[in-house]
Amino acid sequence: TIPEELLEVQLKNQMLNDDGKAEILLRGSNFVVADKPPTVVAHHSSWTYTRSDPRGRWKEPTPMLQRVRDATGKRVNLIHRLDRGASGALLFAFAQDESENSERASCSTTKALIDSMQSKDATKTYLALCDGDGSWNDVDYLNKGWFTF
Repeated sequence: TIPEELLEVQLKNQMLNDDGKAEILLRGSNFVVADKPPTVVAHHSSWTYTRSDPRGRWKEPTPMLQRVRDATGKRVNLIHRLDRGASGALLFAFAQDESENSERASCSTTKALIDSMQSKDATKTYLALCDGDGSWNDVDYLNKGWFTF
């Protein structure tokens, strides 16, 4: 386990190096893919900005939804989420476009992308960098097939 003091330093360093901007990886006519750094939430929720931290160490970074909106100049809909501590690519659909039926078109794009991500045929790949032997709390996750080397 990482000592709390070291974890605190790592979090502060990541937040200090965070410029609050979204790195756009790919942009299409109806969608955008952005790189989500660790420590940044995908969107506001009932518990963001209310984390209990008596020492005042935590200042919430700007959520990805707002970052991508600011970077593209358009409202976006989040298609899927990643946990706060995870980093990776996030997919967004534009909530508006320039066509006459922009609201209907953006809703159908958002729905199609969400449906495709939730499909049993969708392939999602996760990569975790870990230190240890694959066991935690006396459970051997390596032998349970949760991950491979």
